[in-house]
Parts: sequence; structure tokens; C-alpha cells
Amino acid sequence: MDFDPGPDRQIRKAPHEFGGSFIFALSPGGVHRWTAAVGGRRGYARADGVFEHEDRIAVVGSFGGKVDFDPTPSRDKRRSTTDPSDFFLTTFSTNGDYRWTLALGGPGSDFGTDVVIDPVGDIVCVGWFRDTVDFDPGRGRAKLGSNGATDVFVAKYSSRGDYV
Repeated sequence: MDFDPGPDRQIRKAPHEFGGSFIFALSPGGVHRWTAAVGGRRGYARADGVFEHEDRIAVVGSFGGKVDFDPTPSRDKRRSTTDPSDFFLTTFSTNGDYRWTLALGGPGSDFGTDVVIDPVGDIVCVGWFRDTVDFDPGRGRAKLGSNGATDVFVAKYSSRGDYV
């Protein structure tokens, strides 16, 4: 697929034969800046929300199976806790440099649907979940249980990915 809308070409293939997801940036004038591909042989990732603030881009979405979120030759593989999906929060610099990913979820389906970066640089994501999810990726616990089939969540993380 050619991600450059101009006369130049920025051809990227899916990271695996079963597909993948692409994140790409254009300048305000529509000039291609960069493209990143994420995916896995036995997994999928779908971005649902993207937000840019100063020197960072935050992306939130859902994934299932085993996915490599680092588009460089290095790897940052994450596995969903259950099928069909968990949610992810991943960050890049505005130059397309991969920074980090959080993979969160529980026994039910969990989806990240939108994201913002607040004025102090913390990242707030929203979505929905089923059953129980620990929203703290560190040693602490921030478990929430749904009050029915599906509930909405709002979670806040520092610029380093720590639960706030």
C-alpha cells in the first residue's frame, strides 16, 4: 500500500501474511511524514483513537492474539489475556519513533475507543469492558468489575505509561 499521497512512494506491506494495522502521519500540508506497521502472525490490532500533543502521539484500540507493537526490528510483543480482544495504548514521537505500549484486559472483551493527552502530558483513554480488568499495568492494582454485561471506563496514565 502506498501511504504517500504525493508523487513519491511510501510502500508498506502488512507485517504478516494475515495482515496488520498501519499508523501514518501527514504534515498539515498533506506531505507524508512516516508510517508504522504493527501486527502479528497469530494476532490483530485495530486502532480506534489517535491524539497528537506536542512531541507525542497516543493511539488506543483493541487487539487479540499475539501482536508486535514495535514497528522497528526490535520487538514489543503482547498477548491478549483472552479472545476476542483486550485493549492497548501505544505511543510514538511525532517523528514516528516507537516509545511504549500498554496491553490491558481481563477475561471478557475489552476495547479502547478514544484517547487524549491533557495539558500536563498525561494520557486519558476511554473504552468499554466486560467482567474484570486491572487498569494498573504496574505492581499496583486498579481492578474494576463491570456491573452487567458491558461498562465504560476512563483510565489515566502518565507520559511513561504509569497508572495515575
